[in-house]
Amino acid sequence: MRLMDWNSVDLGDIELGVWHWPGEGDPLVFLHATGFHARCWDVVIETLPPELASRPCYAIDLRFHGTSGKTGDVEWPIMANDIISVLDSLNLRNVFLVGHSVGGYLSTITAAKRPDRVSQLLLIDPVIMSPERYAFSKQMRRHMKPEDNPISRRRNAWQGPDEMYERFKSRSPFDAWQDRVLKDFCNYALAPGEAPRKLACDPLHEVQIYHHQNGDAIQAALPQVQQPVTILRAVEPTEADDPFNMSKSPTWPKLVHQFADAREEYHPELTHFIPMQAPELVVQTIARDLTS
Repeated sequence: MRLMDWNSVDLGDIELGVWHWPGEGDPLVFLHATGFHARCWDVVIETLPPELASRPCYAIDLRFHGTSGKTGDVEWPIMANDIISVLDSLNLRNVFLVGHSVGGYLSTITAAKRPDRVSQLLLIDPVIMSPERYAFSKQMRRHMKPEDNPISRRRNAWQGPDEMYERFKSRSPFDAWQDRVLKDFCNYALAPGEAPRKLACDPLHEVQIYHHQNGDAIQAALPQVQQPVTILRAVEPTEADDPFNMSKSPTWPKLVHQFADAREEYHPELTHFIPMQAPELVVQTIARDLTS
């Protein structure tokens, strides 16, 4: 197992927790999904092939998540600026940026604004939707308050990680995850303190992030991304699917055509939780993209 350390990066209005696996060479930076945390990347980082295992890796806890601060506005462009500030603060260059879900959105904005720091992108089922779906979501938000979303009523207090694991391991979508990844998720999902412990990402914060998706910012960023991009896209939703079913892909099927240099792999056998369900696919894709 690779050794790691943890640092708190002060961005002025907030501090972000950054997990660091030391190494030499160009860095890899990992951004997680909404409601998750940086340690969900442990399996991917620990199983990188030998030719990549010596590189430094960084996994960032997003604002409102994990070990990072829980204050400020719930705005996606602000969260993207957080990532830019971390790269600037740590003076990281030639970054291979890996983003899952909202992390894919943030990665794209970062690459557009910091081409001097980001060399390549792997977007794993990113929450980058079609213009029509952004317009529909904006209309829906006018009629639904965050507290009306069922996610806001998700259980928020647990005796500990073991209770979470036993509760989730046989339930969808967690039952499709690799066991080690589910244990990592549970082990680092709770805020420190005595039992009962609350989730580090409060369910209401999670819903507010969903409600503040910003189509204008991402549409402006897409043409500016000149770096090579790989997209891993999960099973598409159908018209009959529950709109709150988080297992289906939110990614615009035409997204690959919006970049100057991009390729896509469509995996209908996988859910939105690709890094949890198939971390070996993520490792293989990173290795191929960095050594091709």
